[in-house]
Amino acid sequence: MEDYKEAGYKTLYGPYGGDAYDATLALIHAFEFVHVSPLGDTVPSTKRESLRASVQNVDVDGVMGKVGFDANGDAVSQAVTVYRLDGGTWKPV
Repeated sequence: MEDYKEAGYKTLYGPYGGDAYDATLALIHAFEFVHVSPLGDTVPSTKRESLRASVQNVDVDGVMGKVGFDANGDAVSQAVTVYRLDGGTWKPV
């Protein structure tokens, strides 16, 4: 968040900004792996299956932690915070 603030963006940092950044990072790596520009309008039909497989094999360090997927396509790093109501205040467990 410090880097975000120092960059001088006009909008505030949002709660899902890091996750969105990491998702985009995963896609960029997958595009690079199959040699397709992420700046194009469409993915060539001959590269679509390769792109899907490349996303499955992404393994990078993102701002929220490790970015990658298991054999079922689930994220390898899953952060969940559980809260408990304590005296009228939500507190992380």
